[in-house]
Amino acid sequence: MSLRWGGGHASTPEQFHRHLSALRERGFCFVDYDTFAKARAGGRRLPHRSALVTTDDGYVDNFHWAYPVLRDLGVPAVFFVITGFVGEGPVRSAPEDPDGIRALADETRPDRFMRWSELRALHDSGLVSIQSHTDGHEQREGPEDSPMLDSLAADLARSCDAIQAEIGLRPTALAWPWGRSSARSRRIAEGLGLGLQFSVTPGRIGGWSSSRLLSRLCVDERSTDWLLARAAYLSSPMVGDAYSIARIGWKLGRGAVRRQMAAQTA
Repeated sequence: MSLRWGGGHASTPEQFHRHLSALRERGFCFVDYDTFAKARAGGRRLPHRSALVTTDDGYVDNFHWAYPVLRDLGVPAVFFVITGFVGEGPVRSAPEDPDGIRALADETRPDRFMRWSELRALHDSGLVSIQSHTDGHEQREGPEDSPMLDSLAADLARSCDAIQAEIGLRPTALAWPWGRSSARSRRIAEGLGLGLQFSVTPGRIGGWSSSRLLSRLCVDERSTDWLLARAAYLSSPMVGDAYSIARIGWKLGRGAVRRQMAAQTA
């Protein structure tokens, strides 16, 4: 599952707490990134109703809002960060009022993203894995020619190098911006060691899933009832698998059409 923070995809700490608590009450267990990655690498199944919590971008409210909830409930998570937007400086104290924290992530603020010191604190907690959401979060349009692919490879390399230098571990997972990728871009990412690649295509991850096109359920600001309803049918092996496979197929077909149209208009 994915919880996005900041901008128009914000959830409140209270909602986040209700979401995680309700899932746990319904029998879901939360796995950490290392457990998930080792299971994928070894071809092993995780326990039924396992959930991996992720967030995208790296807004500072992840540090002041999301992490305290994770810590209080003992829930591990993956934070996919845009490394080119990460700031410098010491760890910041949280404003006392919620409006102050919300204001920190305002789209007009240049310091709305976490700092490396804050990401290191999250990593050192043992609850949060820091992974890549690219370095520049660029929207690459047009045909996939050599310059575009070279630019993508350089961007991903910068992101991996930055996380390794600042956190001490090289990332092995990537969340594609807006969930957009292609067979060629996914091969480039895999060649850089980013073997686990996440989309925003709703669905479950099964034994049939490609590690280069992993589904997520983006919760955003939606209600707990909505989340529980989606989690119920996605955790059903037959229904959840059929739905997820169909959505992946639709995404691949849509992407092929979009790239073909871009090539024709170039």
